[in-house]
Amino acid sequence: MLNEDIIHLQNAHITQYSGVNGKTDWKVRKNITNEDLAELPGDFTEDEVFKVMKFARDFELIAFNEGIAFGKKEMRNHYESIITRTQQNLRLAREENERLATKLEKFIISEE
Repeated sequence: MLNEDIIHLQNAHITQYSGVNGKTDWKVRKNITNEDLAELPGDFTEDEVFKVMKFARDFELIAFNEGIAFGKKEMRNHYESIITRTQQNLRLAREENERLATKLEKFIISEE
């Protein structure tokens, strides 16, 4: 999955139309599909719209990166737990192997 599929505002554009009825609300849209993502009031100035978009993009990127960091931490915790259990099982298997080897050695010696 590409980042563009997840963090839409990073590649969005803003559109406002002017007509006989005045200016429309601002539309925030995906670049390729033109799918509407958000709407801002038509009385916002360009400067206000771009400030809102900058804030939203910055916030979206921070949230995305936090999500990645959280996912990595959860994955690390998950696999560390599996590794710990596997190491414990390996230690127990070695101990059991030693115990069985000792019994087998005693059995073989007593047979001689």
